[in-house]
Amino acid sequence: GNTAVTYINLDDTGLASLSGIVEAAPGLISLHVKGNKFDALPKEIFELGSLEALYMSNNDFTGEFPIGLANLENLVFLGCDACSLTGTLPTSIGSLDSLEALSLFGNSMHGTIPTEFMLLTNLKHLDLAVQTNSGGEGFSG
Repeated sequence: GNTAVTYINLDDTGLASLSGIVEAAPGLISLHVKGNKFDALPKEIFELGSLEALYMSNNDFTGEFPIGLANLENLVFLGCDACSLTGTLPTSIGSLDSLEALSLFGNSMHGTIPTEFMLLTNLKHLDLAVQTNSGGEGFSG
């Protein structure tokens, strides 16, 4: 792969897969895939150990928050607004030590916010607003 490629913007391109794209850029630091047709977070992303910024809002994911994101220990920004996410926030999110901004606005998540969030000592921006889309019950506690 090409370790020189550190930034890829594929926003609003109609993609439903990243097969072959992400593998070609193992040194990727910033990936933008907002407004596409992903029904789940592409598993190839979990292999990008150097990734610091992941913008994937406005995709129509089915299911819960991808636990594999906890592998991205260099992640500083994670944006997954309006992605139809359901379920609860995983406790594994507490392992993202470098995370400074987490935006999950406009999904259908519920439950309590895990105490592991207190481990995110670098977190400066947290947006969990509007979790009642599609009749969701939102967060408590």
